[in-house]
Amino acid sequence: MRWRSNLKLVYLGLAAGLLFSGHVVSAEVVAKAGGVAKTRQVGHDLKLPEPKEELLALNALGVSKPIMLVGDDALSTVDFSFKTLDIVNRLKLHLKYDYSAKLDGANSRLDVLVNGKQMASFPLSPEHAQGMEVDIPLDSSVLSEWNHLTFKVASHFAEGCDDPRAAKKWVRIYHRFSYLEASVIPLPLLNDLSLFPMPFFDRHDLTPVQAPFVFVEKPGLPALKAAGIMASWFGNLASWRGTGFSVSRGALPEGDAIVLATEGSQIGGWQVPRVEEGYAQVSIIEHPNNPANARLVLIVGRSEEDLVDAVTAITLGKVRLEGAKVTFSERSRVEARPELDAPNWLTTNHRVFLKDLLTPEEIVHKGVFVDPLNMILRLPFNMYSAEGRSLPVTLKLKASNGKRRLAQIEGKLNGVSFQTFQVKRVEGSELIEVQADFSVPANKMTGKDALSFSFLFQEEGTPECSSANIKYDEVRIDPNSYIDVSELPKFVAMPNLSYFAYTGYPFTRHAGLSETLVLVPDQFGDDEIASYLTILGHMGEKTGWPALQVELADFSHAEKSIDRDILVVGTAAHLQPLMARWGMRMPVNPEHNWQPFPWPVHPSGSWQWLVADDEGYTDRLNNWYALSMDLSRRLRYPAMLTEFESPLGKKRAAVVLIARDTVALRGAAQMIASYDLAHKIQGDVSLLEVDDYSIDSYRVTSAFSLGAMSYEERLKRMFWHNPWVSFVLIFLLALLLPEVLFNRLKDQANKRLE
Repeated sequence: MRWRSNLKLVYLGLAAGLLFSGHVVSAEVVAKAGGVAKTRQVGHDLKLPEPKEELLALNALGVSKPIMLVGDDALSTVDFSFKTLDIVNRLKLHLKYDYSAKLDGANSRLDVLVNGKQMASFPLSPEHAQGMEVDIPLDSSVLSEWNHLTFKVASHFAEGCDDPRAAKKWVRIYHRFSYLEASVIPLPLLNDLSLFPMPFFDRHDLTPVQAPFVFVEKPGLPALKAAGIMASWFGNLASWRGTGFSVSRGALPEGDAIVLATEGSQIGGWQVPRVEEGYAQVSIIEHPNNPANARLVLIVGRSEEDLVDAVTAITLGKVRLEGAKVTFSERSRVEARPELDAPNWLTTNHRVFLKDLLTPEEIVHKGVFVDPLNMILRLPFNMYSAEGRSLPVTLKLKASNGKRRLAQIEGKLNGVSFQTFQVKRVEGSELIEVQADFSVPANKMTGKDALSFSFLFQEEGTPECSSANIKYDEVRIDPNSYIDVSELPKFVAMPNLSYFAYTGYPFTRHAGLSETLVLVPDQFGDDEIASYLTILGHMGEKTGWPALQVELADFSHAEKSIDRDILVVGTAAHLQPLMARWGMRMPVNPEHNWQPFPWPVHPSGSWQWLVADDEGYTDRLNNWYALSMDLSRRLRYPAMLTEFESPLGKKRAAVVLIARDTVALRGAAQMIASYDLAHKIQGDVSLLEVDDYSIDSYRVTSAFSLGAMSYEERLKRMFWHNPWVSFVLIFLLALLLPEVLFNRLKDQANKRLE
């Protein structure tokens, strides 16, 4: 980020130096540091905030289970950081651990390091093996932007064979009860756009991104589109952190906020400033109602269409943000991205080499035990995932050979083993070359998957009984190893809400949502806009690209964009006009217990007899009955997420999120954006109970397809999912075959008589 310019470093250095001496920072001193913009003032001085305490538990830093350090020279590293404008005044580590009682306390120890500098060392004596809790002061002067907390073990047995790889040499660190405790002083935010997207997003902050948006009382569709583009951008920035959006129309909230408005408009008695130059401007100012504690980022255009162009330039980095105000003179025109071209997804038209997925540190694996090769893969769901299909991975590597040799490579998908490769023994070489071909089951993938390869070494003869001359296991990954998805057919059977939950599909087929239409009701509330922003933030996180080409329209103009997938978000009261028109096409009626009858093929839908449902017609009838009974037993209607073929165009999908009130709608949108709940969203109807975070899913409507598939593949799917078709064909064949054989034999007999 640009905040680490020399100007900011001078300011932060001066502030930090005076902080530790207990002084108040003079405004004159700050001005001499380079003329930075004003910060919070008390009289003529800048009084810095009081220190605050922060706890960073190891489980909050991505450690999902206790850290096991097995063998001699074992180590494990946990990355951590503090907010960009936080100065760490004091830092300590509370550590809870236990270890094997068989270790020799005189020669075994646990070392704690921060950024490579040793902070503490503890002997592993048998009398304390049952468990220890210690507080370790850490030197905060070694901290940097990104920090590494390392645990390293030297372990030895008091007697017997001191095998460096012995399983009884272990140290366990409890991730739930070990934490970093820091005293930090948050520096006040400057009125400087080079810090943007702060204060809304800080890449060092592990908490969900919170971005409040402010509009005039009745914002137009272009203003809502501009907010949607920025929300999808925040979704990409937030990544695994998650996002939370709030909306205020016609009034300023108390805290930090992003204002999207045209020049001269009124928001709660406060007038939006005029655009001084160009077609739009962005500025950061002190909150007029809360100048000491909040900032407003103003994105102001001469028209609402100008807001879209300004936000596009900001999200694509087309304009350099610095100082308190930046104007926009040139407009950025961006072409729509091709299908399946999202930056976060694997390329689907050619091989993807591991050198493009791995860092240099991940290429070479060396140690007493070799760490697995871990990768995160993202694929669109229309990479055909029917039974028997697989994702080919060719893994090339060199491995150490000798008394200890690589014997087996195990592939795991999301922690579940799917294939093992046995490595043949090779004599007389210190390094052996291995090429292992794996077939990853595509139908087990979710759109964001953890693919790992574990390396098992075997030792022949007696093990080493000394760590003095230990030879480490080593694996060197060939950067030209590759994953190839180009041969997978691009086809998917719809509707299927799990695709939407996991990857935002079908809207994310084009990363900029260039084939997406959002229908906006004539009447809408703040929480309805916030829910729409949450869904677009969800899609931005999946694609890694802002929704630059998304289109918005009201209900009366929906038919003008028939060749688009449709997204609708709103309360039942505000969506009533649309539900009245689409009621017969939707798989669920949000106002009645008994739902529309699921015909085998909808009369006005796509007639695709050779596209098999994931569930047969009998199963869908049962689901229809179960859904109706489920709704009849509930005291009130839950939020509903449903997907069906668009009434405006065949081979297009419509996704509707509808709730009884705005609170349930906003909670349902957050549930959809939660990756932890994605596995519960399936079929074409999901009932979402916000109070207890429960989800019940059903499949009731007939299927339609997107993409291309051969008739041979279509027949295979039909027979696989609908066995009754096979029985009918066998029955007909049993009726016709005797007649055919009889006639053929009769003809042969007549020929002999002639």
